Amino acid sequence: MNQNIKKKSAEIKKEIEEIYLNLSHEIKQKIRTEATKRAKTNSIRYGKSVEEYNSEEWREILRKEEEELKKEIWKKGGIGMLSFTLFPWLWF
Repeated sequence: MNQNIKKKSAEIKKEIEEIYLNLSHEIKQKIRTEATKRAKTNSIRYGKSVEEYNSEEWREILRKEEEELKKEIWKKGGIGMLSFTLFPWLWF
């Protein structure tokens, strides 16, 4: 039974990732914008300004923030994902 749940969960996660890949550029940009805001806030929180990071470090930080946003969407489940894709103005 646990294997069935894990398999189904993996299938749903893969479907959500495919939905994300097919999202419009506008929605992806909103995710990037929110990730940038969070990254700037976190860097200030840790006492380092954005300018102190080189471009590779900053790209990695943004990538991690985007992943965190995707995880939050995943945790909120199908309703959250539907809201995100159908009503993006409610999120940001």
